[in-house]
Order: sequence, then C-alpha cells, then structure tokens
Amino acid sequence: MMEEKTEEICVSSPGKAILFGEHAVVYGKPALAASLDMCTFVRAKISKDNDVHLKLVDFNKTFKWPIKQITETLYQPSGGGDVKNVPDLSVEDIECLWSKVKSSIPSDYDNTAVLVFLYLYSSIVCSNEPLPLDVEVASCLPIGAGLGSSASYTTCLSATMLTAVKAIKEFSNTDLDLVNRWAFSAERILHGNPSGVDNSVSVFGGLIKYQFGVITRVKCPTILEIILINTKVQRETKKLVEKVRKRNVEWPKVIQPVLDGIGAIIESVENIFQDVSRVNIDKLNELVHINQGLLCALGVSHPKLNEICQLAAECGFSAKLTGAGGGGCAFCFLPPSCSKSEDFMSKLEGRGFSCWKTKVGGPGVLLHKNIDEFRKTRNNIPEHFAQ
Repeated sequence: MMEEKTEEICVSSPGKAILFGEHAVVYGKPALAASLDMCTFVRAKISKDNDVHLKLVDFNKTFKWPIKQITETLYQPSGGGDVKNVPDLSVEDIECLWSKVKSSIPSDYDNTAVLVFLYLYSSIVCSNEPLPLDVEVASCLPIGAGLGSSASYTTCLSATMLTAVKAIKEFSNTDLDLVNRWAFSAERILHGNPSGVDNSVSVFGGLIKYQFGVITRVKCPTILEIILINTKVQRETKKLVEKVRKRNVEWPKVIQPVLDGIGAIIESVENIFQDVSRVNIDKLNELVHINQGLLCALGVSHPKLNEICQLAAECGFSAKLTGAGGGGCAFCFLPPSCSKSEDFMSKLEGRGFSCWKTKVGGPGVLLHKNIDEFRKTRNNIPEHFAQ
C-alpha cells in the first residue's frame, strides 16, 4: 500500500500507430503496429480529504467520490479479492456497471473514461484496504484519431492502481502481463470486443505483429522517426470496414490480390528489419507508397489523406494512412538527419493539418520516480505536467 502521505505514483504509457496491414488484417493477413513516443501520463497521490478524486485535464473535468460510495456501489470481489484474477467482462457485466454508476454515482459528465476509472479503482484498490487517491490524467494523444489513446489511458490507470496496492513493483514481465490483462479488461468497457493490439503495444512497447488473434513481438534494430499527421477528419471505422467487405463480395478476384499484397508487405518489412546494422528507409518508404496505393484501391482513403500523400511526395517523402482511413491520421518515415522535415511540417500546418515529429518502437508503460523523471524520460509531455 502507499505508505507516505507525500508518496506519488507517476506512470506513462504510449499510444500506437498501425504501420502496415490495415483492413487486410480483417481477412487473416498480418498487421504491424508500433508504440508512439506520444503518451498518456498519470500522477496519483493520497488525497488530503480521504475521498477519491479524478482530474481529466484534457476535458477540464474534476470528479470526487467518497470511498464508501464506490465500495458499496461497485466493489464485487472475484477470486477472493486477488487482483491476479482479472474479470472477463461480458456485455451484461458492462451494462450492469453503467446502471450502478448512473443510479448511485451520478456526475455531470457521462463518459466511459469515468466508468473505466471507477471500474479499475473498485476492482483493484478496493480489493485491499481502500485508499483515498487523488489522480490526475493528461495526454499528448489526440482522442478518436486511431492512435490508441483509450488503451494508453487504461494501461496507465491499471499500472497506477496495481502499483498503489503493491501488486506490482518492478514492472517485470510478470508485472507487465498483469497490467496488460487489466488494461484489456477495461478496454472492453470502451470498445466491447477489442483485438488486444492497442493495450499490448501500450504495455510492452516496441513493434508487434497481429494475425488471427495472435500477437507476436517484432524486432527492429533501431527506433524509427516519423512525422505523424492528423487530418482532423472524423473516422467512421465500421462504415469503412463494411465498404471493403462489399467490394470483396462484388469483386473477389480483384480485391483478394489487393489484400494478399498488403499482407505480403509485412513479410517484406520484417526482411528489412533483419539487417541489424541499419534500417533501409528508402525501401521502407517504397513499401509505404505501395501500401497506400493498395488502401486506395480498397476505397478507404480520403481527399485529405490524398492531399497529405501528394504534399509528402512533393517534399521527397512517402506517406500513408494509419488505422481505418477515411480521415484520421497519416504518417511518413524520416531518414536519419533529415533536413527537409521542418519545411514539410510547416507546409502541412499551413494547410490546416496538425503534425508531430515523433518516434515509433520505443518503450511501453513506465513507472517514474516523480514528475521530473516524466520530463527526462519522455520527449513529449502534456503542458499540465511540463511546468
């Protein structure tokens, strides 16, 4: 348990970007995802008034609940209160949680982020002697852009709660596995039936390959730098997935080779990564260009994404969408010591896009000694924690 009144828990965990394999993964092809050097940050400490506090900085919202209200309303010990027994939430379980929160713990902010917090607090912290925690959350990740912001949030909170009750200490592989299972359980509240890719990337970091529900780590000889671009166009993932399905039904002899081609790109990328001395960015960018063309053939691009890709080509880069497409984000790899990136980013911003220079393939969830270590360890810090 947290013992000192001044003790803080500081945790950060990254978002994710799908590098290759979008949409084809639905048809059994592999997809490659990587951690982003853009994170969610959580700071927790013992509250002064013995209540539970949650501050969602990015929403400018603060909540407060008496511990007794949470324990009496939500706490349902499973496995004898052992936090190693992680619930496998069903649709009915989630509906029950919603019902209890709305009737017994009302707030002026009807959001699943609050429900996730209350679920993890009641399930993990209340399994021991309940602690009056004061929790602040801030993120560098844009919400709803397909960059794993929700998994980063559930990972941070899971790690924070487990650390608070001393269920994890060293962030060993065993500890991380427990964090991952709790983060995945909380992801069910947000997404119903998640693949597990987002939370796995957020917990373990690096690069992972996902195929047929199986997640495997992919070795890359170096951290890769990218420019990440937000179109600011809202994605409609279900409609885009359905669009591909209909095309495949109507034109199977045309669409199947497209899907096969996207799948084959992953193998080519893995071959590039086998050169331990360096990553051939030129070859990687050629595959980026090919993959984007294949995604366009599936009908999942967008005029704003096409504009980004065209501008990237004019500036000597290759760009592709990441995620479902139809808006959302795009990215391009940067060669080492690239001198043209600032000009490219300036042109992107001049056309109304948001963009960030960041890295992929870095560490997953981290426990920091204090706020100062936040700033030293991570390159991108929310303004709330940067001061």
